[in-house]
Amino acid sequence: TGMSKKPFSWYPRHQNELKTDWTFFVKFVTVGVVTPNEILQKLSEDVRTCENCAAVFDLDSTLFCVSPRSQAILRDLALETWFRDKFPKAAAVLSSVVVHPVEYGIKTALIRTGLNPSAELVDTVRKYWRSRFFSNSHMRHDLIYPGAEEFVHRAQATGATVYYLTGRNESLMREGTMINLQQWKFPDIPL
Repeated sequence: TGMSKKPFSWYPRHQNELKTDWTFFVKFVTVGVVTPNEILQKLSEDVRTCENCAAVFDLDSTLFCVSPRSQAILRDLALETWFRDKFPKAAAVLSSVVVHPVEYGIKTALIRTGLNPSAELVDTVRKYWRSRFFSNSHMRHDLIYPGAEEFVHRAQATGATVYYLTGRNESLMREGTMINLQQWKFPDIPL
């Protein structure tokens, strides 16, 4: 394929290559390409030799940072009266919990709090989080990774059709997904 076999080494050497921070790009280096521009170049070459060439992007933790969604859900739980009454210490801790961008879900954030939660507390938090994370209700908290929107547009500009691949439940999350894609000005989904 002509792609470099060098280990991942573009960051920070190529950090300003497209006037943006490409830290979200870690997911793509497994294909052996070491810079965003090299990926776009390879895609341009493929488009010239391929009919119906596509660029497929995952959403969660690839284009969108979903940790703010998890953080908002945990902080909302801390405000629930029924939760504060049953788990006052946990409510106090969760009211200021931080979920880092490298964390998917809530397990690591809960461990970091030092709560030493009971099985009942873990189950309660998990159920509350799941019912809101996998729905439209808190998707407004998602942020895009720096450079993600620009890269997707650049991929589309090569002539490739852009598709978004996700494990999101369509009936529970489509509306919020479409709002986020439009709000952040990602290319439209082909119908």
